[in-house]
Amino acid sequence: MAISDTKTGTRTGTRVAIVTGGSGGIGRSGAWDGMGEGKDKFFADTAARNPVRRIGQPADIFAAALLALTNPFRTGTTLHVDVGGRSA
Repeated sequence: MAISDTKTGTRTGTRVAIVTGGSGGIGRSGAWDGMGEGKDKFFADTAARNPVRRIGQPADIFAAALLALTNPFRTGTTLHVDVGGRSA
């Protein structure tokens, strides 16, 4: 997920680009379908080790994207939406 827009600087009046990247963690998406029958066990094992004890859902990524699109106080950053379980 990458979100980019421009804002006018308050002091200089110049336009600046604000880019926010999103890093989705392990969650229910088509990205894991290639694991076949092992996917459910992988998800269960991952959920057991992360702080919220569940696997991310598409709605979790959507909520982060909505935050990035609607928060005027953000700067270029990476939003880690991974409940403590990074996929990389």
